[in-house]
Amino acid sequence: MTSLKFERPIGARADLAELKYVSALHQTSKDLRPDGSISQSDISALLTSKFGIAISDEEVKHVILKGLSVCDDASYFDLCEVAAALIIPELIKAAKCSDDGDGASADDLAQDNMFGIVLESIARTSTSLQLDYNEDVILNAENVKQILLALGEDKIAKNDDLIHEMTRQAVGRDDDDDDDDGGSKILNASAFARALTSDVQTYQNEDISLSDIGRQEKQNTISRLLHRPTQVSAIDNESEAIEEEEEEEEDVSDVDVEDGEAKGGKEDTTSVNKDSLREKNAYQTKRVFAAPSIDYTNDGQALPSGFFGMQDFPSLVPSEVCPSNDRTVGCDVAEVVLSWIDSVLTILLVGGICIMCIGSLGNRVGASRITVSISLLPVLYFFIKPFTPIGTEPGDFSGEYHRQFALGLSMAIAVVIVLERMRQILFLSDMSKRLLGHCSSRFTQLCCFGIRKTVIRHSAESASSYKVNRMLNNAVGITISAKSSQRQSALAAFYESNDELEKVGGHIWVWNRIKNRELYLNEGIRFSARLLAANIMQYFIIVCYEGNTVIILVRSAQSVATKVIDNLQDLHASASVAIATLFRSVLPTIDSLRIDACEALAVNPDTDIPEVCYSNYTLLNDLHSQSDAFVTLVFTSLSQKMSPVKNFLKSAIDAGADTIADAAVVVDPLQPWMIQMAMGVGGLVAFFASIFLATLYLPSVVSTTLRFRCGALPSFDSDSNRFSNLYRSKLHHITFLTGALFWGTVLYVAGLAFVIAFIILALIWMAKVLPVVFNSAAANGPPPIWGAIIGSVVAFIAQFALFNICTCAMYDAFYRRHPGWTNVHHIIWEAAWIALSVLFVAVRVVKLTIVAALQIGRIDVPFLAEGVGGIGGFRLDRFPSIFRQDILAHEAHNHPWIQRLSRIYLLKIRQGNNFASDAGTAWRLIFVLTLFPWLRQYRVKARNVANVGERMPKETHHKLNCSAFYDCFD
Repeated sequence: MTSLKFERPIGARADLAELKYVSALHQTSKDLRPDGSISQSDISALLTSKFGIAISDEEVKHVILKGLSVCDDASYFDLCEVAAALIIPELIKAAKCSDDGDGASADDLAQDNMFGIVLESIARTSTSLQLDYNEDVILNAENVKQILLALGEDKIAKNDDLIHEMTRQAVGRDDDDDDDDGGSKILNASAFARALTSDVQTYQNEDISLSDIGRQEKQNTISRLLHRPTQVSAIDNESEAIEEEEEEEEDVSDVDVEDGEAKGGKEDTTSVNKDSLREKNAYQTKRVFAAPSIDYTNDGQALPSGFFGMQDFPSLVPSEVCPSNDRTVGCDVAEVVLSWIDSVLTILLVGGICIMCIGSLGNRVGASRITVSISLLPVLYFFIKPFTPIGTEPGDFSGEYHRQFALGLSMAIAVVIVLERMRQILFLSDMSKRLLGHCSSRFTQLCCFGIRKTVIRHSAESASSYKVNRMLNNAVGITISAKSSQRQSALAAFYESNDELEKVGGHIWVWNRIKNRELYLNEGIRFSARLLAANIMQYFIIVCYEGNTVIILVRSAQSVATKVIDNLQDLHASASVAIATLFRSVLPTIDSLRIDACEALAVNPDTDIPEVCYSNYTLLNDLHSQSDAFVTLVFTSLSQKMSPVKNFLKSAIDAGADTIADAAVVVDPLQPWMIQMAMGVGGLVAFFASIFLATLYLPSVVSTTLRFRCGALPSFDSDSNRFSNLYRSKLHHITFLTGALFWGTVLYVAGLAFVIAFIILALIWMAKVLPVVFNSAAANGPPPIWGAIIGSVVAFIAQFALFNICTCAMYDAFYRRHPGWTNVHHIIWEAAWIALSVLFVAVRVVKLTIVAALQIGRIDVPFLAEGVGGIGGFRLDRFPSIFRQDILAHEAHNHPWIQRLSRIYLLKIRQGNNFASDAGTAWRLIFVLTLFPWLRQYRVKARNVANVGERMPKETHHKLNCSAFYDCFD
């Protein structure tokens, strides 16, 4: 079983592994592209699945990729350009700190002098510039071209228009500004920061915040962004953001947000100057049906109330079809078939449509009061149902204890959901504006949960910034290390460096980081609503149903144990009577019957005399004295007169009598309190073990996610085909998870309770019987079995001693100290194990069976070894792969870097060429290739594939493959 704890690498190599992991998540082609590039089809699939935006591949190419990819008419952007897009917010922060002269902590900024370090590295790399490290670089087209050539970007260096635009952007002048004082002509840190960020300043000004709000609210916001340009000023504090978001929720038709002032009271001149251009550059999109209330793949902040309502299914059991006075076979068959059909239709219609769909209408953040009110209708049904004959008899509510418990629990859950919905309706009122500004205490924050988006609103952006800063820190550290050690390049330092390791995972690690929110703010891990709902369902099964079952077992154990013992004693008495009857009547009857042996055998064709009699006996007159044809050959005298049938039955009856006597030794010591104690202890152990099982799933999700991110579970390189075949196909299998967790928990508890109860009962029985056996042995001598037991124990001790002593004396690791004696030792034991190893194999079968039975509840980790149980496309244990599929599908929509890329795509749709120009992307590409030279190999691979025309044409038809993590039914 895989441990939840592992040592995660932290360093530049781990950052590269996570970048490639994000590329693997983002790609939608049948096979992963080894260059790590993101194609137009991949972007189209993400926008459709995540935001419900229908955009063609060609539109992605001309609207989004234009400016994100420097190459002309490119249908993809490579891993270097992906990294260049991801670092945009950090570059903006660094540029602002550089302009203001304020230092920044390592938590917010990679390095205070990051631009200076990169410029120095550029000067060292561009040997054709003939510059000293401290000498200034003149900003002109020739020097920019030399920098690009030194980095291997020959194609960009040949584009004179782009070179001129890059120079103008770094200098900081408009095209019509011909004065020399219009900007700096020295490539210093300030000019470099301006070149990197001047075309993407609106990233900070545009407060889209699509990463952490509800799905439908995302769609409303996107609709406003796509169809009408708006101007949103920077917001200083959290309360202002909340008020503005609440105003947007109240009136979704209001597409214009009021103008405001930027931080420090400065007017946002960038937005004002480009307001007139946005209308022209805004791209109009089509929408697709997304069903956001039941979207548990890209769930954002959706509450698990829809899945939570499945706890009401026990009250949907149908009534009996057959009357009590008519229990014919035909009626029983009809009852089974009709009950099955009724159950399926009930779960599908009532559970699927009523509870899951209608009951989920209020799940999304930003839901209106009307939709929340509608979602109460299927929940209120469970207040009325227990008292009506709908689906069950009214008398059942006042009948058996477990039935009362099930229906009462159904009503209790309905009460909880109604209270939650009422709280949501209350906070959707005007009172919410006043209360939301005071959500400071833990209690008030709990009340505001699900409405106040800022509780986890910035978790994805914060985690993305944390990860990018760490990536920049690691890269800057390698660059400084290369400089201090006089290496030729940072690339050599990268391959010579060793990542540090930190121990992560496990119960305590995960729950501590959930408590202090580091799991969300730093790691960016958010649990899917499907998993949370299933995990909550596990706790309800364990605490309510299984706990109730344990109570019932303990309460009724006395009567159950008495019945079991009485039945065993009755069976023993009946068997004894049968034995006595056989002795008294059956055996004498058989003894009176005579069967002529020689007549029953085949005769000799030559003499017409039975062959057996002729060849073995001489006194033919005594042939008829034999009674059994099958035992004639073993008789030595014809004078014996007996009934072999009688002897055979007598032997069988004697064996049965001995068995019954032995059973009496087992049954007689049993007392009701023994079974009661065994059932109680087994139930309690299973109860607490199942609680521990339920607490494993969230840490298991975290551990599995971190393993994928750092490369401990391969996703991109050597096992990319396996990753595609195992995880990126048949995504509908993730619908098995909820049912698997439900029944896995139920069967796990039942199996564990039975095993523990059996062990406890055996121990109690032995404690009761062994003293009697010892007393009997003291009086009459030990039975023969004790000799076998004592001999086995002595043999085991001798074997253990010989093995360990010989191993210590004969071996040094794989090498033998005394080859001759070691070979003799091996021959002796190999011969012995031929006879003895059967016991070990039998014990192994028992152990594996028990472990497999107890492992049935763990669907998150594989029980079978890698490659075991796979026959072609069939796998014996598919659930661990399905568990990982669900994690990866959720990651493909909610990984912090996927969130950031999604926001950049939306900004490109809204602003077009006004965001991320070719010149700015070229400067950021210079920054990435200088600071991350190990990414260059992926850019070369992507360029080579594009040049030879090997890019697969089926990438543009990814929807036919249905093999990606994104929806393929648009």
